[in-house]
Amino acid sequence: MPCTPEFLENITMFELLNEDDRVALAAVVDELSVPEGHTLFQAGDPGDSLFIVRVGEIELYIKDTAGQKIILTNSEVGDMFGELAMLDSGPRTATALALVDSEVLVLDRDDLILLFQRKPEAALHMLAA
Repeated sequence: MPCTPEFLENITMFELLNEDDRVALAAVVDELSVPEGHTLFQAGDPGDSLFIVRVGEIELYIKDTAGQKIILTNSEVGDMFGELAMLDSGPRTATALALVDSEVLVLDRDDLILLFQRKPEAALHMLAA
């Protein structure tokens, strides 16, 4: 099922966008199926996209200096993660693991920049959120 503007309306970062902006954004969002136990990304990987859980549950964790796993959060349907690395161009600070078969929406930095070039006011709405 493709991403719909209505789904994006319920995501905090996108809720202030108008309908036209959400339609434009939904058109560039990719979909990815992530099987249970699959690592979506690891700490240190380049952060060039953000993710939104459409189905399933994704665990975000780090490892301390002794190698012990520290769970930061479990992202569930409608939750967004990975946006900080995407926005600041830094590496991923955590690892993302699918706890169950999941589907995520993927928004690449280049697609977000394209949206902002076409609709500069969308950037202001997202910053406000």
